[in-house]
Amino acid sequence: MSSENEMADLVSIIHGNSREIAGKVAGNTGFSMTLGTITATGLMIDNFRYEITDYMVLDYLTMNKEYFTDTNTAGEDSHSHKVKTPDELKPLNVGDRVVVATIGAQNIIIGRVKVNA
Repeated sequence: MSSENEMADLVSIIHGNSREIAGKVAGNTGFSMTLGTITATGLMIDNFRYEITDYMVLDYLTMNKEYFTDTNTAGEDSHSHKVKTPDELKPLNVGDRVVVATIGAQNIIIGRVKVNA
């Protein structure tokens, strides 16, 4: 299986797990979801007029842009391969539209969204 297929499978699993967790949490009180936009200094939530600078981000939205795999097999030379990070896993940038879950007083970015065109 190629690295691109493995990464696509990983993205699919992460998105599926995120939806499942969000669905379970939605039954609890104090939970809401809304859209927001990443700014140069924080997060603007669509239904709140002030910028938020204290928020959390799911780990998969903070992956490095590039990383390497290491291959160390018996009897062969060790080597590494550069793995291209899929766009869906790249860190958030200014202007990105995001889904924000609010649980109590915590705002958590749970995903990046884009227009389906």
